[in-house]
Parts: sequence; C-alpha cells; structure tokens
Amino acid sequence: MNTAYHISELLGYLIVGGLVTLADMFVYNALTGSPLRLPRVLANTVSVTVGMLLGFTFHFIFVFHPGDPQIPLRAAKYVVTVAVSVYGVQNLVIFLLTEFWRVPVSVTHLATRTFHLASAYAGDFVDRTIGKVAAAVTGMAWNYVVFKFFVYA
Repeated sequence: MNTAYHISELLGYLIVGGLVTLADMFVYNALTGSPLRLPRVLANTVSVTVGMLLGFTFHFIFVFHPGDPQIPLRAAKYVVTVAVSVYGVQNLVIFLLTEFWRVPVSVTHLATRTFHLASAYAGDFVDRTIGKVAAAVTGMAWNYVVFKFFVYA
C-alpha cells in the first residue's frame, strides 16, 4: 500500500479516535463531577464502554475498511483489544497518576495558576482530567497498532 493511504488511514483513525475520546471524556467528567462524584476507576469503566461501542462502529465503517467484514470475529477481537486498553492500560495510568506519580498533575496545576486559568473548581477538574487525558493518549497508541495488525488485518 502507498504512503498516502497510510497517512489517510492514520488521519481517519485519529479523527475517529478523537471524537470517541471526547465522548468518553464527556461521560467520564459527567460521572466524576458534581453531583454524582463516582469513583474515578468506576466512571472510567462506564465511559470507555460507551466509547467502545462508538469506536468499533466508526473504525469499521470509516477507517480500516476490511475486505472481508467478518463482523462477529472482528467485534470479538475489538472487544478484547479495547478491554485490555481501557480496563488495564488506561486504569493503570489513571491509578499511577492518582496515587504515585503526581508530577504531571502538579505541573498542570502550576500552569493553570500561572496563566490565571484557575477557578473554584479548576483544581479538581485538572486533577481528574490529567490522568484521563494521559490514559486516553496511551490507549489510542496501543489501539492503533493492535487494530491495524490484529483486529482489521
């Protein structure tokens, strides 16, 4: 396949992944914010499940265009791939940034204060969102490689 096709595929993956991630983050923040304030790992589990449903559909239709649909097999592979990503990789990243490695959150808090972006809820929002963003980026990289060479190959 040519380079233009690969770039187009990657761009499509990033666009679909970005839209799915925005939907995921919206659900996550709705669940972890006021008034619900669900635990972060539980909220992440719910939000990424919504993202999985959207992601399989949109990646299948708009990005990878497999020659032989094999929908049940591909759906099973997709679920396994994304489950490892969101329930394992993403939750691990959120856990590590919440419990052990606070540097990214601290730097972001400093930036919000430096640029006068802080408000009454900014600290909590930044704390919740930094881990989720790091988890989403890690998950997107994992997913692209596995989708390309396993799920839609």
